[in-house]
Amino acid sequence: SENPVLRNEVDQALLLDDRLSPQATFDVYQKHVSAAFEKTVLASRADLLGILEKVDRSVEDAGVSTESFGSRLSDFSTAIDSPISSPQMQEAVQLQIAELRQDLGSVSQSMVEINRQIDSSRTEVQRLSDELAKARNEAQMDPLTGLLNRRSFDHALDTQLGAAQVATDEDGRTLILVMVD
Repeated sequence: SENPVLRNEVDQALLLDDRLSPQATFDVYQKHVSAAFEKTVLASRADLLGILEKVDRSVEDAGVSTESFGSRLSDFSTAIDSPISSPQMQEAVQLQIAELRQDLGSVSQSMVEINRQIDSSRTEVQRLSDELAKARNEAQMDPLTGLLNRRSFDHALDTQLGAAQVATDEDGRTLILVMVD
């Protein structure tokens, strides 16, 4: 069994009575299957919010670097436009170019960090998606038998009844459902 705690609880209940009542079955389901699914969903939500926060911070940092770079470009433009003698102009231009290169490096580093965060986020989102798919699957399977549970049956029944209704409307045939226990 994948869940020894569940197996033990069911075995203990069966020792007291030969079968589980519908209420006992529901209670066990809520405790071991539904609660685990909810925990997974809540943990995944928190993880996704954390990823979004990291990406948001990286974007903010890149924005600050970009603003600084834009300001330096504006200063450089002003320095070039001002009437300065040739040696002074050359020195000012070289200083501005050095500062612009430094700012460009900062912007580049911010963009690399954003790309790293996005790649990390993609990996984390894929992991969380896989976890959710597993949790959904576990919520539809009976952990004792490995068979589809009532929730899965109800979902399949709704789907098939909808398809049968369309077919019945089109060709006039009647749907019959036989349940055998």
